[in-house]
Amino acid sequence: MFRTSNVKAVGLSNREAAAIRKKQRRVLPGVFSEAKEPWERYADRCLGVLDQLKPGAALAGPSAAALLKIPLPAVPRKVYVRNIARGAYGEHLVVMPPGPAEEVGDVLISQPARVAADCARLLSSRGALIVADALLAGDWCDSSDLHRVADELAGTTRVQRVRWVADNADPLSESPGETWSRLVLRNLGYDVVSQFHVVLGQREAWLDLLIRGTRLGVEFDGQEKYATYGPRKVVQEKIRDGDLEAEGYRLIRLVWSQLFDHGKVDSRVRHAGGRPVRRPITMNW
Repeated sequence: MFRTSNVKAVGLSNREAAAIRKKQRRVLPGVFSEAKEPWERYADRCLGVLDQLKPGAALAGPSAAALLKIPLPAVPRKVYVRNIARGAYGEHLVVMPPGPAEEVGDVLISQPARVAADCARLLSSRGALIVADALLAGDWCDSSDLHRVADELAGTTRVQRVRWVADNADPLSESPGETWSRLVLRNLGYDVVSQFHVVLGQREAWLDLLIRGTRLGVEFDGQEKYATYGPRKVVQEKIRDGDLEAEGYRLIRLVWSQLFDHGKVDSRVRHAGGRPVRRPITMNW
């Protein structure tokens, strides 16, 4: 990250500084980033904002999640901070209500449970639950922390969403796709268990989700593992699936695009032997 204010400090001429800026992207007025990835540029933007604010300013909400490398639906368009006075800071900055923060590395970041609460207020239900699951899975906080923050925020805006996230977050979820799969199935009325353990002779397996009361497993398949491991991963999964079938389990595999069609997901689960135990509900994702 390069700041125009660094020119004199490091002895660069204006021409030299201009040459550096041409190779980088501006993330804030007077702040440039050499990062090629959008998420890395956003992190530089957040750090640049903190440098421009008074000591004590802490990243909040989606900005804090991004610095902790928690999955988000998209790169945020603004930077979220707390523990500074409200005022006119520019369209790129959103000031959140005051709250506890802690140092992570050299950066002040809101306490993780408060980050989950911020995201519950700012993101969709799906996005907020993905953040909360990832914070729990990474041991940044636990379920009691989420409920404590929900109680502390009683009577404030959108606290119902904060409570819903606290009630539905699951530390066993291993990816955004698993979180959304679980949410879709529960909203369709199915009772599911995350990371269900199965003993297969001398081997073990874990199903992403099991429809409770059945031997029907639901697996989310992201592209990353196949891109990383290639054909070897496919062969391993075929062997594992065969072992599970030999023990009487049936598997439904879902990819991200299929999760948009809840009717088809429901039809597949029903035809495979799953039965909802509650009336389906409709949510704004």
